[in-house]
Amino acid sequence: MGDRLEGKTAIVTGAAGGVGKAIATKFVNEGATVHVADITQERCEDACHEIGEGAVPAQVDLADVSSIKAMVEKAANASPRLDILVQCAAVVSMQPITEITEEEFDRVNNINYRGVAFTLSEVAKRMIPDGKGGAIVNFTTLNRGYPWIGAYVSSKHGVSGITRCSALELIKYGIRVNSICPGPIKTPLMDDLIKRFADNPPPGSEYLQEQGFVVPAGYESTPEDYVEPTMLLVTPAGAYIIGQVMQVDGGISA
Repeated sequence: MGDRLEGKTAIVTGAAGGVGKAIATKFVNEGATVHVADITQERCEDACHEIGEGAVPAQVDLADVSSIKAMVEKAANASPRLDILVQCAAVVSMQPITEITEEEFDRVNNINYRGVAFTLSEVAKRMIPDGKGGAIVNFTTLNRGYPWIGAYVSSKHGVSGITRCSALELIKYGIRVNSICPGPIKTPLMDDLIKRFADNPPPGSEYLQEQGFVVPAGYESTPEDYVEPTMLLVTPAGAYIIGQVMQVDGGISA
């Protein structure tokens, strides 16, 4: 237990599992009240039960802007102010670019990119008026391409762009916006993606099949590997870090 976030209020999306849950748990243990945002009320409540006192369920559909607005408004009304937003929620889709459907492309981008942009916007609107600043961290992806997940990668590269642009707009209000680019993470979502990739290798993936994920650190990350980098970005220790897309990838991008 610590006190680095004592009295702070945070929203963490995708907080019912994986990286989001690890971050939400750490924030609560450091004294914050955390609105645990995920797609269903049941997932939110189950996660809050596991995280413990200080975790509050915050059901949201990131593909629906009205749902985002309602979730942020509810969180803001329940708290003295909103201090922190961490956006971890995302979906992955696999299709070659010649076969991707409009519906699937829109589904991925509405959650991963559009949802991130509008959540950021709604939270920033509530951070600005009292002049006390805040911190926003968006999770994105490595700055490289992969066959068959173009919708996912492009949506996440959009997150890097909105991070940089909003950081320049919002720093005058004391709101710091940054992103974290994770490497391969040991989660059920990643395990499923790797299995699907291995079972049906897409054309053009030969170099990936030969090399795999070469991680200089020597191991695949876990959600806990992203907790302290996030803490850095939302605490005074990271006060001079603004508009960065931080590579936390075990050395892949070196």
